[in-house]
Amino acid sequence: LLHLGQIDEADRVARNILFYENEFLDHALAELGFNYLDVDQYEKAIDYFNKSLELNPLNADVMSDLGYAYELTGDFSGAIVAYNKVLDQDPYSYVAWFNIGRIYSMTNEYEKAIDAFDFALTIDDSDSDLLKLKVHCLMLSGRGMEAIEILKSLKGETPTDSSLYYLMAECYLGINMYDEALECLSIYEEIEGDTLTGKIKKASILLEQNEFEKALEIINSCYEENMSVSD
Repeated sequence: LLHLGQIDEADRVARNILFYENEFLDHALAELGFNYLDVDQYEKAIDYFNKSLELNPLNADVMSDLGYAYELTGDFSGAIVAYNKVLDQDPYSYVAWFNIGRIYSMTNEYEKAIDAFDFALTIDDSDSDLLKLKVHCLMLSGRGMEAIEILKSLKGETPTDSSLYYLMAECYLGINMYDEALECLSIYEEIEGDTLTGKIKKASILLEQNEFEKALEIINSCYEENMSVSD
């Protein structure tokens, strides 16, 4: 019913479920919350998750779903509280630490994000996506060389991952090492080919070097076909 958009009828069925359910009411509330979350009915999902936790406050899975629902409504502080409650139950929850770090990165609290990612990495250091997020936060918190060292280690494991070279170019650009940035960008272009993203980044590096004619030549080569691109 929810997926058919028949919300009122779905609400009526949900109320009937809760009226007749006795023994596993907390599970019923949690399942209803998940179903409403699945169709972007976030406020109703949050209400069901909270009611489930009133009956069983130690259910870490429901706390995690609640945190995700808060995220989707833009209530990041509520999401952090929920994920921290997961950690109260399981201090070694990789997913909870990852999610906390991700939220802090979204709210520009980069040092807190890095701390959370470091906790996650002590549990599992094999997730390249987490390491890339940490690199992003290190860059934005002025710790570019630390970010580069992480990217170098990742490059050794996956030398054909073009995103690593692009990130390294951004890191080198952030610490004014322009030649190194252009070198990384050249490797990125060898893997990805002639891309608009690569051209824009290369032009931005040349601008920092006051190489205006070279930068203009690159931009003119792709401008007419990409006039709607603000960069």
